[in-house]
Amino acid sequence: MLTGVMIWLFCPVNAQKLLSQADTSVNNRLMITAFDLKPQVLAQSDLMVRLNLTLPGYFKTRNLLTGKMEKLSDKVVLNEMTAAATVDYGLTPRLTLYAQVPVSDIHHYSPMGEVSGKGFSDIGIGGYYNLAGNVLSKNEFTANLSLFLPTGQNKNLTPAEYPLGMGVVRVKGALTGLYRMANSTLLYSGYYEFRPKNSSGVNLGDNMGLTLMKENYFNTSYGNFGLEYGVFSSYTMYDKKSGTKIIHSSDFSAGAFAGGFFEYLNNLY
Repeated sequence: MLTGVMIWLFCPVNAQKLLSQADTSVNNRLMITAFDLKPQVLAQSDLMVRLNLTLPGYFKTRNLLTGKMEKLSDKVVLNEMTAAATVDYGLTPRLTLYAQVPVSDIHHYSPMGEVSGKGFSDIGIGGYYNLAGNVLSKNEFTANLSLFLPTGQNKNLTPAEYPLGMGVVRVKGALTGLYRMANSTLLYSGYYEFRPKNSSGVNLGDNMGLTLMKENYFNTSYGNFGLEYGVFSSYTMYDKKSGTKIIHSSDFSAGAFAGGFFEYLNNLY
């Protein structure tokens, strides 16, 4: 189970000029998703600030010795929280740059002991480039390239400390598109993240995934409401040590999600 709170502050400078020319037969919203997918770029000189709070809850965990999923014991508690602040800036009409600073607070305890970690996770920087379409068209398509820096604590840890980062520079590439309708938007996205070999003890192979989702909009005199729902999947490849696969280090997940959002003003979500 995954729950979260997202707040977006959007400061438009030039976007309103485009919106005034928009075809009223399609919605021209800036699509913002809880999954942090970017099918659109900002207009030049536009600025957006996003705050995200994620609280995962675990019902089962995988036994790394057997590779099987096991129900968590009532005596095992996994408390985690990650807060991330992201700033996007429209550098050109086709290119948006971003920087993300995440902070994690992790506390695991059981009869076997206690492990905790609190502080900065891996900081991300990158950009989104518009390949096709714009705010006036039914279709938009972007390419994303991101670089994650090993700022999270992961070295010289004691047995009671939880690693907050992967200890390696990671590169992520993604392609994301959307199709607009009158009161809804369909989004599709795929990514691949390259994770070089590291010596921090955090064994995670390259990761890839696909997402398909839809947003529906409902306008009222009290503000604009929306529903967000879809499916996702991800696959983590085997990690290697000295050229040999690490047993049970690969993983696959798939699931469905649903949520909602409220747009208080045109520039405050």
